[in-house]
Amino acid sequence: MQKLQLLLKDKLDKNTKIFFAELIGTFIVIVFATGSVVLDAKFDGVLGLPFIAIAPAIAVAIGVYLFGKTSMAHFNPAVTVGFLITPYCKGNINYFLFILQQN
Repeated sequence: MQKLQLLLKDKLDKNTKIFFAELIGTFIVIVFATGSVVLDAKFDGVLGLPFIAIAPAIAVAIGVYLFGKTSMAHFNPAVTVGFLITPYCKGNINYFLFILQQN
């Protein structure tokens, strides 16, 4: 497994790593968000609205933890706002990314 990780680490350039980090992170958020609604419907609404609201937040937290250093985890606009408030973001490109995410 370590050999595969080293092989992939050497073969992928920075933009490809960022692309795959954003792709996987967005997938996690979508699966948690839609899955929470499906699970709530399957259990006839027993889990309720708090479960539906918390599941995507947990997914974003997982994504930020996993991919924050690789791509700054901009798969949720709330993450972008958080990075803009803190000194982690530099320049106007992040404002551009935030505006693009809103559409």
